[in-house]
Amino acid sequence: MKKLAAATTTATSPKKLPKKIIALKYLMLRSMIQPEAHELYGETCLHTTISTLWNDHGIAFERVAETYGKFDSRFTRYTLIEASRERADQLISTYTPTDKAA
Repeated sequence: MKKLAAATTTATSPKKLPKKIIALKYLMLRSMIQPEAHELYGETCLHTTISTLWNDHGIAFERVAETYGKFDSRFTRYTLIEASRERADQLISTYTPTDKAA
């Protein structure tokens, strides 16, 4: 009985967005470093997500090294390049359901 209930719950739940899309939605609004991404949505490998967006989807980012925290840890701050905004928006829209009834 538990398996049936779990299957019913899963079938009615909306699909979870891929982390590259979640990251891109945030990057459309702001720049980010790894600790900020982790705090915002649980990202543990921001550099890998950025690499995927660049290599697989052609979305470019400005990269600036900075120190962070009380131990002056080094992180890279990623900022979406203006020329990639349209492509980023297109990619997000492929994963975001549209309301066709409206």
